[in-house]
Formats: sequence, structure tokens, C-alpha cells
Amino acid sequence: MATVTIEVPAEREALVRRLLALTEELDQLALSAPDGTVFDACETAVIEGGRDLGTQILSETVARRVEAAEKRGRRSESASAADAKRTGAPKTRQLVSAVGVIPIRRRYWQCGCGGDGSYAADAVLGIEGRFSKTVQKHCCRLGSDFGFAATTEHMQEMLGVSVSAETARTMVEGHGRAMATFQPKDVQTGQAFAQAAGAVEFAVDAGKVNTREEGWKDLKIAVISKREAGEPTALAKWDQQRLPAAATMVLAFAMIATAKTFRRSWRKRLRGLGVTCMAGVQALGDGAGWIWKSVERALTGCTQTLDFYHACEHLHHCAQGIFGEGSVELRTAFEHSRGLLLLQGWAGICQWVGELLTVDGDPERERRRRWTDKLIGYFSKHTGRLNYAERLATGRAIGSGVVEGQAKTLGLRLKRRGARWNRRNVQPMASLVCVRHSPQWTAYWNQAV
Repeated sequence: MATVTIEVPAEREALVRRLLALTEELDQLALSAPDGTVFDACETAVIEGGRDLGTQILSETVARRVEAAEKRGRRSESASAADAKRTGAPKTRQLVSAVGVIPIRRRYWQCGCGGDGSYAADAVLGIEGRFSKTVQKHCCRLGSDFGFAATTEHMQEMLGVSVSAETARTMVEGHGRAMATFQPKDVQTGQAFAQAAGAVEFAVDAGKVNTREEGWKDLKIAVISKREAGEPTALAKWDQQRLPAAATMVLAFAMIATAKTFRRSWRKRLRGLGVTCMAGVQALGDGAGWIWKSVERALTGCTQTLDFYHACEHLHHCAQGIFGEGSVELRTAFEHSRGLLLLQGWAGICQWVGELLTVDGDPERERRRRWTDKLIGYFSKHTGRLNYAERLATGRAIGSGVVEGQAKTLGLRLKRRGARWNRRNVQPMASLVCVRHSPQWTAYWNQAV
């Protein structure tokens, strides 16, 4: 085997020897491992040995940077160039990073005037607390999808980082509170949203969360997105409508609050995204009264659309009550009513009710009227929100699936088996989940420590 000579600084000699030793270990392992296990054995060795090697490299690199900063007389913000001084010998802190525990030796700097001092090297390195930003980010990523016990297990298996469930909970909820504050103030995402193409959609819904103090409470959810129009869709092919993706601009927020408190945050969030004219906003939601009362007060002048799938549920319920479950008449009546709703909106509902009540015999007519009165009572509150034909013709959404999907995502985390939350922790966790599945995730970690 040919050899080469490389000059290595004395302080790097140990590191180079460890690297060569790891390479030789892998060569031997590849030759000795049983057939069928070679790659797995080598991969495991690289992960374990590489992590130790990475820890050493990172430790030495950080130590050199701290030394250079302190040689330049790095001082705390409270100290001036004239009277800053070091106090005591260097102290070591243990920072848990994604490659291992990194010891960091640095000095404490204090102002000679007696003011507060600090470990200035921490500010130079951009570290705070026991864990690096990367570890915190991965912990929050896992904590948004899994319980805290599972989060610690995954952190150990995937990163080799040991974190207790309680530490994970404290870390995740702390970042959740920071994200709740960050969301409405996120300038970076607001600028990107304002520049994105498409119409603004504002979808509203509510889920449930179990609290320790008050039992099950409504978690109100709103999703703001931008979507370009799709191809026009014929009424007969409404269920084949294909809309463009929401241009990667889907932002959500949620909280336990009264409808009045919740809606008061809408305009502020929209203004932060560059939306000042409510006439250009398209609001979608199911038939809940609080949704539309809030929309009319907070988003006055916007286009309102009742979720088509919820509307169809009421049509089906009425037809089922009249014709019986599983009957051919039920299917025929439901498909007919759905077509009328798509084509004519409120007028189509009135026409269908008239057809249902055009029967011989007062007893049968009165029996049907009990069901049609409920149907009319529901749709009469939404006469101006049944604009499905127009929206299909212009390639716009007729359903509020985007917010229902967000509600399910929140439910997967907040309504895990046996989960009960302190009420004060619900919004931080909800904010964490919302940010995790939006462009705000990157924006948050770009500025977070």
C-alpha cells in the first residue's frame, strides 16, 4: 500500500490518529462481519465512532474560538473597554449538542464599576441553557407529534441525546410560549405571504381539548392561506375538482377563548400578512353560528362560503329521515338535492323542499315537514353563502378542508390517549403544532436561541 506524508499541527495529531483508527476499525469490521450484516455493522460503528469524533472536533473548535475571543478582550455588554476585568479562573459548562456533550471553558467578565457581568463567550457562541439550538429544535419537532416520553426515546435513538421526559416537556412548552408570541409578529413570513400569488382564504373551525381545570373545552382554530385559482370545474364533476396547492403559504393559529376574543385577533394577524382590504378575503367554514357572526364582524365585506360537505350532510340527514336509511329513494333524493344546491344555492333548497312536500295525504306531508323545517332552518341562516356554482366556475374552493385538516393535526397531539392539559399550556402546545407545520417553523428557528 502506498503511503503519503502529511504535516499535521501538533494539536491536531490526536484527532488525526483517532480518524485513522476509526478507518482501520471499519476495514476490519467489513472483512469480519457475517454475510448479510456487513453494512449494518459498519453503519453502526460509523454512527458511534463518528459521534465521538465529532464531539472531539466540535469541542476543540469551540475552545479555539473562545480562546481567540478572550484574547481580544471580549467583554460583557455592561463593561466598557477601559474598566472591564476578568474575575476568577475559567469555569466549564457542559452543553448538550446533537453530536454529544461539549465542555466549554470560559471566563466571567465583570465591569470594574461594580455592574453586572456575564460569560461573554456564551454570547459569542450563541448558546443559552443546557442544550444547543439544534437539540432544542429536534426536541420541539418530535414533541409536536409525540408524547414527551416518546420524544425522549426518539431523541436517544436518533441523536444519542439523553433527555428526561420532564426536561423535554419544559423545553417544548417553553418554546411553545415563545412561538405563541412570535406568530403574530413574524415579519419574515409576513413579507413572504404578501408577495405570494393567489387569493387569501380564511378558514375557521373548532376542535376539542381536555383540560385539567374545566374538562373538555373548545379549541378555536383559524387557517390563513393563499391559493391561486384552479381550472373551472363543471357542476357535474364537482367531486373531481383539483385545486393548486396553497403556495406553501398556510399559516394557522389556535386558542381556547370566547368567539369575541378569538375574532379580535384576526385583523391584526391579517394586517401582519399585508392584507388590509377584507373584500379580497374568502372566508370558509361549517355552519356554526359563532363562526359566521365573527366573520361578519371582523372580516366585514369578505366573500363567505359555507363548507359544501357540511351542507351535504344536512341534505342527506333530511333525505334519510324521509325515505329511510339505505333505500334507493334516499340515494336518488340526496343526489338530486345536491345537484340543486350546486346549481341554484338557496333557490335549489327551496325547490327541493317544495318537491318533497308535493305528496298526497296530509299525514305524509306533515311527517315530511318535520324534516324539511329543520333543513330550511339550517340553510336559511346561510342563504348568501351557497355560491358553489360561481366558485366552481372560477376555480375556487368550496370546502374548508384546510382548517379541518389542521384540527385533526392538533387533535393527534392534544387528544392523545389519556391526555389532559393544564389550560395555560394548551395555547403554547397548539402554537407549537401550528408553527411546526408552516413556513413559520424556519423563521422561528432562524431567530431563536
